[in-house]
Formats: sequence, C-alpha cells, structure tokens
Amino acid sequence: MFGPNCSASRIRYEYTVPVSGPIVQRPLHASPVVNVAVILAPNFTSNTSHLPNVVVFLVDDFGWSDVGYHSDHVLTPNIDTLAADGIVLNQYYSHTTASTSRASLLTGVHPIHTGLQNLFIMNHSPTGAPLHYKLWPQYLKQYNYSTHMVVWVIKMLEIVSVSQTQMGFNMNPMGGHKNVLILYKGKWTLGFARRDYTPTYRGFDSFVGFWTHTKYNYNHTSCEFYRHFICGEDSRHNTDFTTNGTGVYSTHHFTDRSLHLIDTHNTAQPLFLYVAYQTIHHSPYALMEAPPPHEFPDMFGHIESDQRKTVARMIYSIDQSIGAVVERLHYRQMLANSILVFVSDNSGRSTGMQAYITKGYSYIVLLNDQDYKSKGGEREREGGRVRVQVNPGTNWPFKHTYRPIHGLHEGDIRAPALIWSPLLTKSGYVSDAIVDVTDLLPTVLEAIDGTDSLADETDIYGRSQWSALSNNDRPVRRELIHNVDQVYNVSAIRWHDWKLMQISTLALTAYRSAPAAYSANAAKNGESFKERRTMDRVSCKSYDVLRRMNRAPDYEALSDAVVECGRRPTPVATDDANDCPKGQLCLYNLRHDPCEYHNLIDETDPEFVRFLWNKLVTFNGTSVPPLSLVPLDDRADPSLHNNRWTNWLDTGEQAHQGDGTVANKVHTDL
Repeated sequence: MFGPNCSASRIRYEYTVPVSGPIVQRPLHASPVVNVAVILAPNFTSNTSHLPNVVVFLVDDFGWSDVGYHSDHVLTPNIDTLAADGIVLNQYYSHTTASTSRASLLTGVHPIHTGLQNLFIMNHSPTGAPLHYKLWPQYLKQYNYSTHMVVWVIKMLEIVSVSQTQMGFNMNPMGGHKNVLILYKGKWTLGFARRDYTPTYRGFDSFVGFWTHTKYNYNHTSCEFYRHFICGEDSRHNTDFTTNGTGVYSTHHFTDRSLHLIDTHNTAQPLFLYVAYQTIHHSPYALMEAPPPHEFPDMFGHIESDQRKTVARMIYSIDQSIGAVVERLHYRQMLANSILVFVSDNSGRSTGMQAYITKGYSYIVLLNDQDYKSKGGEREREGGRVRVQVNPGTNWPFKHTYRPIHGLHEGDIRAPALIWSPLLTKSGYVSDAIVDVTDLLPTVLEAIDGTDSLADETDIYGRSQWSALSNNDRPVRRELIHNVDQVYNVSAIRWHDWKLMQISTLALTAYRSAPAAYSANAAKNGESFKERRTMDRVSCKSYDVLRRMNRAPDYEALSDAVVECGRRPTPVATDDANDCPKGQLCLYNLRHDPCEYHNLIDETDPEFVRFLWNKLVTFNGTSVPPLSLVPLDDRADPSLHNNRWTNWLDTGEQAHQGDGTVANKVHTDL
C-alpha cells in the first residue's frame, strides 16, 4: 500500500400450504407476549421453545438494484414486504468473495484474522475456515437450537475437457496460485480437505448441498481449473453422497428442503435455518439458468435485455421461495417468535464478460465489450465456438470495480440486507446505521439471550446492533475496516462519514452500470410496472401472512432506501468512473457523496488522511497470512477418489470417497 506522501510500503412456485394459519391479534409492530425474564436467562436443561427461531436467507451476488425496493424494473414482492414491515439495513457491508463473506457471517471474525482477506477457498486447498473459531450453529447449540443448512445447487451442462493451451489463456498468478481458473458457484466454500472443516462437524445437525465453491445448476458436478480442467461429483446429505434432484431447478430444491425441515421440526426446540441460495450468481463457463419457461411467463416484457430478463426471473423465483418459507413458518405457529435475516453475500456482478464451455463450444476466449458487440455474442476460434454474456447484475447508482476483488468501491461491498421480526420494538423503517456482515452473529445472539455476550471476545470483530436497531437508536458503529488485502494491495476504512480507500494496481477501470442499459423500455412502461409492483406486493404470501398477524407493511417507508448521489460532475461519467488512481489513496465523504463522484484526497488536511491511514496500518498489524498463499494439493483431484470431491486428508473411516457403504448412501428425503 502507499501511504500519504510516502514511498511505496506494502502492508500486509407455487408452494401451497393451508391458509388457515393462526391469526395473532395484537397492536401493530408491538412485541409479542413473551416471557422476557426467561429469554434473558435461558434454562438449557428445560424446554427452550420460547427462544426465537432464526432463519438466514443468504442470496448470491444480489446487486444493489437487484431487489425491488431499490429497483425500477425488478419484482421482489415478498422481500419488499418483509423490508416494509422490518428494518432495511441501507448501509450493510459485505465482502467481494464468497468464502470471505460467508466466513465473516458465520464466525463474526474479520477476514484478516481468518486468513480470507485475499481469495476464496479453492477445491484443491488443504485449508479451511480456522477451526478455533466457532460458527453460528456452534454458538446456538448452547441454547438447544436445532441447526440446519441448505445449499443445494444443480445444473444440466455438458463440460468439455480442454487444456489450458487449447483455451488460449495466459494465466496470471492468483494469490500465489498459478494456472488456476475457477467455476465460481454455489457454496459451503469454507473448506473440506478434512471432515472437521465441513458443516456437520461445525455445528449443523443437517446439511444438504455441496462442499465445494463451484456447482452446476442441474447436475452434481463441480469443476475447477488447476493445472488442467478438473471436474468431480459433489452433492451431499450431511457427509454422504446423494444423486437426488437432478434436473430440478435449484431454487425449488432449496424451498422443498426448507419446507421439509420446518414441517418436521420439533417446536419444543428453537430452529436455526441457514438457507444459502445459489442464484443469482453465475460463473465462467456456466449458463445463467432461469426457472422453467412455464413459470413467470411474460412478466418482464418491460426489460429489453434477454440476460437481464433471465436474471429478473431468477430473482423472482427466490422471492417466491422466501414467501413460501414465511408462509410455512406461520402455519407451524413459529413465525410470531422468529427472526428473519435477508442478505446478499456480495454485490452484483455487473461488468465484464463470462464465457462458457458447453457441448459444441470447445474453446474459451475472454472478450472485451467491443468484441462482444461486433461478434453478436459469439466468437469463432480455430473451429470451436465460444458463447459469452455480459454480467447482468446491477449496483446502480454505486461505483464498482471491473473485478471487485481489486477494489472496495461502494458498489463492490455494499449489499442489500434487511431484518424482520415481531421481537423488534420498532420496525417499518430504513436504517442508515453502518452494519458489517460480522455484526449479524452478535446481533442475533443478543436477541436470543438479551446480552451482548460476544462484546468481550477479542477475536470477534462484529458488534451487536440489536438494541440500536430494535429501538431505532444511536448507531453502534462509527468505524469499519472493510478489508486489508496484502496480496492485491487493496484496503479501505470507513470512519464516520469518511472513507479512505486504496484499489489494487491490478484493478481495471471502475464503472457505474445504469439499469437503463438493461431496461430500455422502463420509461415507457413505468406506470404499468408500478401498478404491477403494487399488485404483486399485496397479493404475495408474505403480505397475506402479515395481514393475518395484524401487521401492516409500510411500503411508503421504502422510499427512504433510495440513495441520492448528490452533486455530480459534468458531464456525468456513467460507464467510466475511474477517478481513483491505481495503487493510490482516495478519500470520499459518503454522507454528501455516497456514489463516490468526488475524490477529496488532494483537498483534505494530510494529517487527517494520515490519521485514517494509521488505523489501517495498526489493524493490519494483527493480521494472519492469507490462506490463498498455502500451496494447493494435487491429492484433491477427484480422479483419485472415484471422480468425487472428498475430504482427502482424512484416512480410513473418516474419508468419504464413495467406496464404502456410508458414502454410497442415496437419500430420498431431501
């Protein structure tokens, strides 16, 4: 990193349930009748059904404008309804890679202390999220929670085995790894080299999904480019391989499994359900796949781009899934004593190209925008064809980096999020409190036991926001160190309204991807879209459930979630917004300039800049080495394990390699 005025110095469906659920009669937005004394001092040896159920909906790569309450063309009626009746976390920050955000969410620990400040955990990595840090389910077990994780991903796509030379890549080192290319989908993504890294050995009673960080949407294959293109099976129920679900759209599997867990849950215990959706993330070599054509037909005719239209259908499918879960919780009389959290793991992927290998498309070429436009979406190469697509997410109006791992602009790290619960004293508002992904764990734990139980844990970076959010009180955070990545030399700190940032020397240009690029007919169809959005909101499952609970979502309050960019430069730079030189420090005042139009580094007292810089340096002094620098292990190759990804560092009965009766179990109750 480069200090101010210093020389260079690196610092390290329709899902139908009976509609006769219970109607809770109580004043709007009042707390339900709960024995507060019992909550504050839970008896671990007795019935713990009074403790709130916790459901975390984690979506993949939802951009800022990929939720309805931030968008003029996307429909998310159930999410909007929960937002209008809950609390919108309008300054919620996550990270730029899946492993980083998920480890931060599940541990409450900052990435520089888990070793995930650089890249994600790859299939060949012998490491994982450090075992000395507890995860959510391990904390919740002390309160007798039943803990379940659903991360199911499936896809129908034929893979063509090709060499690096055939693919035409000149690979650059990635965090110390050479010749590595990732199919980036899905996710447990916290390591599986040993079974102790895997979900059911880290507190989850059940796990349905896959251990790797990559996955296809209609089959069980996970692929990674390491020395050569390597694929293997990876679909599991707990630690057992399973082949159920082939050919079924992934979001439907998420929903079916979630509803099954709710239906069979013993309500004498509180429930923790972690639902980590696959969509809307898409990877290199993986076609974006919407729900089946008969679902949601002709709903998004106002969107001109076919790719954006596909994403809108994927988003709508997730929204319907969330509505089904809300409805089922209500039917089981669990919702009135529940906390629901909706967050995106990363921001939207809205720039750059993705290329895919499919049957008949034998080679990969990374194309720039001009290549894509001139070739009409395809390109011939030595007799083979390549299909490409423009990344279709949108973080408008925020600035983001071409490759988010190289920058920490608002569009790279600021993500949609909300919390909903009848336990909130105040709700139905948009919060501008700074909330970090690490804050979610201590926040929910305070809601459970009434104390900030992790406040004295020195390893926990997260801070409980429950009391402040529940009472719409003074914000807890005034400082947030987004990251310090000593490999790519990327860092950023938020201090009150100020943000000091350094983007990587590897970074390409910064962008603002306007929704208009995807929605050319939005102005013409604006009024009809608003009418459709209103109709969808009041006819969705969540609205019906809240009506039965005598709650009234305040959709007008969602207008406070709109970000006003403030004074803009003339002319406005829409596509190229690169005013932060590579490797240099940039300074923004986010209260007056949330869209980062004006770099104030040359207009600010150098002592103030040095003050912020020193905070980054001091914090980085506590970092651990990045896990991405640990050499990858050839022994992970699925060809050595019956073509399956497995916990290869274990031996004997601990290894689930598909050659024993346990590993060959096929489950039918998913």
